[in-house]
Amino acid sequence: MRWGLLCLCLLGCGRIAFTPVGEGQGGDDAEAPDASSPACVAFGPWGPPVHDPNLSSVGIDWGPSLSHDELTIVFASDRNNVGGGEDLYLATRPTPTSAWSTSTRISEIVPGIEPEDPSLSADGLDIYWGNPAVSTAHRPNIAASFSVVGEVLSDTAAVNVLGGPDISPDGLTLLFTGSTSSDGNVHMFEAHRSAIGDAWGPFEMPLGLAQAQGEQYGSYRGDLLEVMFNNPKGGQLDLFAATRASPTSAFGPATEVTELDTGNNEGDADLSDDGATLVFASDRAPSLGSWDIWVSTRTCL
Repeated sequence: MRWGLLCLCLLGCGRIAFTPVGEGQGGDDAEAPDASSPACVAFGPWGPPVHDPNLSSVGIDWGPSLSHDELTIVFASDRNNVGGGEDLYLATRPTPTSAWSTSTRISEIVPGIEPEDPSLSADGLDIYWGNPAVSTAHRPNIAASFSVVGEVLSDTAAVNVLGGPDISPDGLTLLFTGSTSSDGNVHMFEAHRSAIGDAWGPFEMPLGLAQAQGEQYGSYRGDLLEVMFNNPKGGQLDLFAATRASPTSAFGPATEVTELDTGNNEGDADLSDDGATLVFASDRAPSLGSWDIWVSTRTCL
């Protein structure tokens, strides 16, 4: 459960021009959707976050991830067993500005552990989650139930995989969180593959992202040029952002997203493909439980 990792961190130290969810039918056997850069290259500050009661409960709700058309959200929650194991939940809405439907439990994903930090493929047919490895499930269409496929990333001698998967719109880059045997810190890693259906290649830390305190549970913008992640600072989790010139170049210095800092914990961020919407988890007030899901937006300059 993420709470154990969070406590460890506090003591020691998860869109434009992509195939919308529901249009693809091929899952891991389908051709990857075309990707293009977001229309906006500069943004204003993040606005005041809003709290949607349909996504929150008296339990822990975190690890939110938007679908690539922003009409579906998936997240982890222990609302079905407060203080116990977590499950994955899903909610939908008819338009990106509509309220979310009542969240429903994805009951078929019960792999015997506590699944966390889900992320949907661009066609909505594959869902990735973590804890302790990164696993996936597939459905033939968006009206069908998921069937668990199994692990796609697991521990190596150098990296202990913790979860936090974030799948790119083209399905060829998987960002995730793990701890290293070299420094013992938690960091983000990338895995790549040449085509959908191929096995994932070796893990690598994105250039420029290694922070002294570790960087965790991040999400890329659709063009992979911006990343949002949480970092333990001053005894709490805060959100940070970094940008780069191309998907193969190094990230510049990470900066704290100060407009979203309340003095409480903020983390598990998921950045929309167009970079204008951020969903994240926080234990800030007011909340229904210990952690709730919040949404912030920003405008294109």
